[in-house]
Amino acid sequence: MTIYLSNFRSKFIIIVAFTLGFVVQVFAQNEKIKISGGIGSPEQIYVGVNYQLNKVEVGLSVGSIPLKNIHSITISSDIRYRFGEPKKLADSLKWYGRFGLSFMRFENEVSIEKFLFLNPRIGREFDFSNKFGMDIDFGTVLQLHYEREVKNTTQTFPTFGVETPFLSFGIGFFYRI
Repeated sequence: MTIYLSNFRSKFIIIVAFTLGFVVQVFAQNEKIKISGGIGSPEQIYVGVNYQLNKVEVGLSVGSIPLKNIHSITISSDIRYRFGEPKKLADSLKWYGRFGLSFMRFENEVSIEKFLFLNPRIGREFDFSNKFGMDIDFGTVLQLHYEREVKNTTQTFPTFGVETPFLSFGIGFFYRI
């Protein structure tokens, strides 16, 4: 089955527009802003920003892995819903459910591969102070879209298409502004 780039771009633009619309709703209230960074799957090594209003938090991040012959980038957005008992140091709840979308692009001398992943997770925050902390979450990654463009058709390259769910995780540090 062939999926054309224009269809993929349309899906991605709709998802980003929905996320940005939600962020605007968050800004209309009193927000809490966090700058974050860490490592995860599918985010790779990432930096991001999160906005929190009551029990809901919205985040955007950009990630990559520094490899010599592979250029990669991941753009991720997620929504977290907080639950459980309140934390002692900060004004939020310890546990969260996370629902994320990630667009990933890999390029090497042979091909360009593009993925769209859905990654639901559950996680917990640990505060070191009122401003600084760490979060850890685990879940699964579901591939929604895969596209591969071969640069040189005389070479063969194994397809890295994942059709079954695989482990999703994240370990990050954050600073509340």
